[in-house]
Amino acid sequence: MKRILLFTMMLMCCFAIAQAQQATILDVNKTSTVNVIIDFSKASIHNMTESEFAEYEEDFYKDMPELKSKLIHDFNRAKNVDFVIGSFPSAVYTLKIEILYVGLKGDIMSNSTIVDSEGNVIAEVKDLYAKGGHIGTKLNLIGDGMYRTGKLLSRSLGSMIMEQEEILSQCQRI
Repeated sequence: MKRILLFTMMLMCCFAIAQAQQATILDVNKTSTVNVIIDFSKASIHNMTESEFAEYEEDFYKDMPELKSKLIHDFNRAKNVDFVIGSFPSAVYTLKIEILYVGLKGDIMSNSTIVDSEGNVIAEVKDLYAKGGHIGTKLNLIGDGMYRTGKLLSRSLGSMIMEQEEILSQCQRI
């Protein structure tokens, strides 16, 4: 019985050490900048592929930087995390946002992943749904969805950080 108990405690210690060596969302939150990549390549936009939608809406690629900046701006403005996202290629962490679906009113479904420089996944936000707009051109409606995606993603990551901080503080009390 003592051997089983000793083995279990050693296993738990090894697990704790392994967890301590892997970066967490708390480590990401301690940095000042995080690189961001926003990918529409697998998206269904108004029931079309990205290239089909770009043929239909000729300004899509021209307006792409503005659409992406709307998401980045609202993420950073929300202030739910201690870091800012943007074009920081030398940053230790990268936030990859994969747009999965864009509806007729600009509603957006996305998956987001934070990875370190070695490609290890630190955090994920799956199936984030943000409402688009009601009035305007198709690109304006998508822009409204991008604003809301940035705000909701910041809120989701902020909640993850708060949960991890709470878990850490409870572990430290033990």
